[in-house]
Amino acid sequence: MSERLTTSSSFLLGPFQSMREIKKANEELGHYFFDDGAMRFFDSIIYPTVYKGRFFVTSEKGPNGIRAYTLRCARDDGSVWTVGEHQQHATIKEARKAAKAANIDDIPQH
Repeated sequence: MSERLTTSSSFLLGPFQSMREIKKANEELGHYFFDDGAMRFFDSIIYPTVYKGRFFVTSEKGPNGIRAYTLRCARDDGSVWTVGEHQQHATIKEARKAAKAANIDDIPQH
């Protein structure tokens, strides 16, 4: 099974009300997605809105210095997955639109 999730017509509401809850679950799982060092290394920004209880947007600057946006999904256990491709969206508006439209049929559990 791929580590990347795809959007579909099914809807699955997640358990998270805030980025704080997602960050806490990720840390309790022993993962480092939100680690300050990782965020600095990738020049990441985590945007505060959580869509449908599990989706959120990040942005990173690539080697070319251009900031692009990525749609992420938090599984129920707090692990974070990329929906689509890393830095798939050129604008925050495009990424937010994708987050609002995102639905997940099958969230990998391993």
